This record gives sequence, C-alpha cells and structure tokens, in this order.
Amino acid sequence: MDAALTGVEVSPWQQAPGGGPLDAWVQARDFRGRVLFSSNGESTLYFPEFLPPHAAAAR
Repeated sequence: MDAALTGVEVSPWQQAPGGGPLDAWVQARDFRGRVLFSSNGESTLYFPEFLPPHAAAAR
C-alpha cells in the first residue's frame, strides 16, 4: 500500500506525543512499512519513552 497523507493531526497515545498538521507518505508491505514526513524545515519525531503495553503495566 502507498498513501499520501495531507494535513493530518494526531492525538497523543500512551507515551507517543500528538501533533500536526503534517504531511506524510506511507508505504507498507506485509508487516513492514515506513513513513516519510514532508516539511519546509527540519522535521523530527521524538518518543521520550516507548514501551509495549504489557511492559508499561508492569512498572
């Protein structure tokens, strides 16, 4: 699957921050994929801490 996303706004989920609007190109093949972000300036994606739900519950 290949898809262009334009003006997307995302809500925070667990430890992942929300943000937007953003433009991105998504490519997925089977269980693999990648996301490329489009920007006039520098783009960053920062996850301060990301744990699977079972690991986070054990804390």
